[in-house]
Amino acid sequence: MNIITSSLIRKPRTFLYYYLFLWLFIALLHFWLLIFYINVPIVDALIDSLLFYGSYMILGIGVGYVVSFYDADGEPTYKIFLYHLFAGIFMVSLWLHICFQLIRFFFAGSIYLVKVEQSMPGRILEGIFIYTILALYFYVIIYYSNFKEKIKKEADLMTLIREAELKALKSQINPHFLFNSLNSISSLTITDPEKAQEMVINLSTFLRYSLQHDKNALVPLNTELENIKLYLGIEKVRFGNKLNPIFEVQDGSEICALPNMILQPLFENAIKYGVYETTDSVTIHVKCWVCRGYLNVVVSNDFDPETTNRKGEGIGLKNIRNRLNLIYDSENLMVISSSDRIFSVQLMIPQHNQ
Repeated sequence: MNIITSSLIRKPRTFLYYYLFLWLFIALLHFWLLIFYINVPIVDALIDSLLFYGSYMILGIGVGYVVSFYDADGEPTYKIFLYHLFAGIFMVSLWLHICFQLIRFFFAGSIYLVKVEQSMPGRILEGIFIYTILALYFYVIIYYSNFKEKIKKEADLMTLIREAELKALKSQINPHFLFNSLNSISSLTITDPEKAQEMVINLSTFLRYSLQHDKNALVPLNTELENIKLYLGIEKVRFGNKLNPIFEVQDGSEICALPNMILQPLFENAIKYGVYETTDSVTIHVKCWVCRGYLNVVVSNDFDPETTNRKGEGIGLKNIRNRLNLIYDSENLMVISSSDRIFSVQLMIPQHNQ
C-alpha cells in the first residue's frame, strides 16, 4: 500500500480537504482570469473552469500514484526530471483530450469553441504547470508522512531503550538484597532455626511483591512503604534491637505515586553503612510530605564516622538518580547530605503529571 492510499484510508477527510482546497484555488484563479483579462462571459467561464479543472482534479489522483511508485531518494536529478516529463506529457495529453471532447459537447456551434481551440498552447503549458504543482504537493505529503513515521519509530525506540535501562537498574538492586538475605538465612539455620524460618517466609512475601510490580512504573507511597517495612522486618531478624526504624508520613502523601522499589537502595545503604558497621543502636528515620507538587521522601540514618568509610555515591544511589532521570527527565530530584553522624538522602518525586 503506497503512502497516498494509506493517507486516504487513515485521514481521508484531512487529505480530501487539502486536495479540494488546492483545486478550488486553481479553478477560481482560472475563472477570474477568464472574466477580467479575456472578457469571457461568466457562464462560459464557469463551464470552462468546471470542465477543465474538475476533470484534472479526478486525473490528479493519478499523479499521487506516480509520485508514490517512484522513490526519489538517492536518484539522480535528471532521472527524476525525465520520469516526470514523460508522466506529465501523458497526463496533460489525456486531460486535454477528455476536456476538448466535453467542450465540443457543451459548446457545439458556439464561437467559444474556437477560442478554446486557439488557447491550446497556453493550456498545454498550464497543464504541465499544474502537474508540477501536484507532484510537489504529493511529494510534500510523502515526506511529511515519512517524517512523522520516523519520529514515531524514534520515540518507540527511545521508550524501549528507557524500559531496558530501567529493568537493568532494577535487576542490579534485587540480587544485591537477595544475596544478603540468603547469607543471613544460611547463618540463622545453625544459630536460630526459628528465625531462619521466619526470614524465609518474609523473604518469599517480599520477592512476590517485587515480581508482581515489575511491570508497573509507579506505585502509591503506602504500597512502597509496606514493602519497605517488610524488608526491614527481614533485616530486623538479623540485627534485632540494633535496627530502629521510625516513619513520619504526612496525611495525604500516602496516595502519591513514585517509582516502585525506588526506596529500596536507601534502606540497603542505611543498613550496610549504619547498622552493619557499628555495635550501637541505629535509627533509620523516614519522613514523607507533599510540597508544591512534589512528594518529598527523606531517609536518614546515624552512623559511626570512625568505622564507616564513605567514598561518594554507591551503585544503589546512582541507580536511584538514573531511574529518576529516565522517568522524569530531571537530574535534580535527589539531594545527598552528610553531617558528622547523620547521613541523609532526599527524593523529590514530581506529582503534577500523575
